[in-house]
Amino acid sequence: MIVEVHSHPFGPPSQKNIGDKIKSVSDLIGFRGRYPELYNTRLTEPLVDYADEFLSEMDKYGIEKALIMSTGSADSEETRNQKIAAVIEKHPDRLGGLMTLGTDYTNEGFGDNPEALRQNASDRIDHYIGKLGFKGIGETHGGPFTTEVHPVHIAEQLRPIMESLTRHNAPLLLATGWTQFPGRMYYNDPIYVDEIAGRFPDVPIVLTKMGRGIDHYFESALIVALRNPNVYLDTTSTTAQHIRRAVKTIGAQRIMFGTDWSPTWKWVRDPEPLYTTRFKVVKESGISELEAEWVLGKTAVELYKL
Repeated sequence: MIVEVHSHPFGPPSQKNIGDKIKSVSDLIGFRGRYPELYNTRLTEPLVDYADEFLSEMDKYGIEKALIMSTGSADSEETRNQKIAAVIEKHPDRLGGLMTLGTDYTNEGFGDNPEALRQNASDRIDHYIGKLGFKGIGETHGGPFTTEVHPVHIAEQLRPIMESLTRHNAPLLLATGWTQFPGRMYYNDPIYVDEIAGRFPDVPIVLTKMGRGIDHYFESALIVALRNPNVYLDTTSTTAQHIRRAVKTIGAQRIMFGTDWSPTWKWVRDPEPLYTTRFKVVKESGISELEAEWVLGKTAVELYKL
């Protein structure tokens, strides 16, 4: 069974048909700069779900299950989570939800008031993970939760969140590598996560994108995972070489398949479609058939209890 662990099938309606503007990864990275008004609709328009298109892609490429997350938008955190819940309610056998907890990609102010977010985190986690059955906290980084930059201080400020996740044995996804979004790149070097993982060993932490193909960030992600058995990696935007090294270093049982499918990434088709590229790096990594089974599905099934 193939499981996709990294997808964002939500976006503004104005970005429904942008295939003429995004064909390659470089087009996507430059989208914010070349089309600022269209890009900024993600901050002004309520999200719509692209679940039908996403499920069609899953069927096309033989993906049985997927974890879905929202993205920054004009919607409140609660509204985003409600929209995730509505989608997984329609497709409970195919999709699992990862909750939104704060964001610094909107004008909500969470990034400017991390203390309030930390104080309310436990109730939100209890509701969405404990009551509604969400699988964990979706992709984020230190930015929404703290203004600290010292790893020890970051870890201590995240304590309310991590203690809540410990009770639920639920994962936290933290981004690594570059991003098309503005600001706070200093949280995308995952070396700070070592302090969090060490203090809260019962919380699975997924370092998404495992450095996103950048050697420096990959080395940070790999050493953090090597030192902490509760740290996992996903293959989104990585390279075959990095997958090979990660499997050799920490084992395929802590690596999962992801693509970053979204209303923008789905248009990438030059030199080849998104899913073709993502599967190709796993195949070209040279890992064994059994190791590939873990990366493509078995690790996710165990971690997320699918």
